[in-house]
Amino acid sequence: MSITSTILGMSKRIPWSVGSLILYSMGLPRGRGWEKTIEAYEEPTKRASKAADDLENALTEHALAGEKLVRLYDLEPTEIAALREALKTHVSEVPLELSQLILDTNSDVASAAPLLVGVVVVPGGIAAVYSSIRTMPEREALSMDETIGETRDDVESVFAMVNVPYRAFDVVFLPAWGTRAELRMDFPISAPQESIALAVNQVEVAFAEDVGFEALSSPTNLFPLIDKMYQDTAEGIVVELHFNTTAGSTHSARTRRRSANLRTDPYHNAGVKGLTAPIQPFSVTIRWQLPVDAKRNALPELTLHSGSAEREKANPFLGTFVVRRCSSISDFDHVRDRIHHHLDAEQSDAA
Repeated sequence: MSITSTILGMSKRIPWSVGSLILYSMGLPRGRGWEKTIEAYEEPTKRASKAADDLENALTEHALAGEKLVRLYDLEPTEIAALREALKTHVSEVPLELSQLILDTNSDVASAAPLLVGVVVVPGGIAAVYSSIRTMPEREALSMDETIGETRDDVESVFAMVNVPYRAFDVVFLPAWGTRAELRMDFPISAPQESIALAVNQVEVAFAEDVGFEALSSPTNLFPLIDKMYQDTAEGIVVELHFNTTAGSTHSARTRRRSANLRTDPYHNAGVKGLTAPIQPFSVTIRWQLPVDAKRNALPELTLHSGSAEREKANPFLGTFVVRRCSSISDFDHVRDRIHHHLDAEQSDAA
């Protein structure tokens, strides 16, 4: 695949802040945003062309671990062993190259139902990759003459919300050790939540058909991790928080500065100290700073999001978490491993 196609494929699924970091880490030129960067690679330099394989690998890594909504499943040892054996028969003999698939939403694999496009051995385990076409809303400018029939002084522009197709890559990951499987669903920032809920069920069904039995049916409850990870001051920085109070109110807080941490924010802490009981978080977003070099950091984010009403239940449940802004599989693995750390501790305490 040409580097021009790979850059175009990257622009279709990778946020610019992440794509810019990927290009920076490879020492490759960047424009101001994807549009200018695509123009810069229409006639790539020899140096850029030599990096085509590295960029294709970065794009594949993002398909496996970038912008994902994740479910975990704690399985029996016999179950996950059977799943590993079933997937071994599907392992791809050639590298998984996704640029052309990302750019193609009209071919035989442009299906709304998830199709298995590859099984690959990755660091730490084996991954089954499913592809499907989903849609997300996008604002599109319209001609005023065509929509309202005239030019009006009180109307500057007219827009419509249109459903734009995009190719999603959803991944079932089985670790080489342990008994906790993962389902990683593509989750672009503007994707409708309801479409993801349907897609989760479709991938679970497709995976069961491919391996011969139903295994991904009971997701692990992640709700206790909202409290645990918020309270762990060594765990990244808290950039967004939603919580109830015993006074019957609900509050939200979000930082505007990259390095700000709500755990140490004076205004937030002053309000918390004025309460007679601890706050009751039901949604938290945590960001980590992972060095790329002496000048730049990757900034992967984890969101554990539930609702105020769920927090009030006797046994609240949360079946998913969201990971964003990952520039590599190692970024995703760092966030996922922190989830595992706290989940293992929670399950050990409950045993």
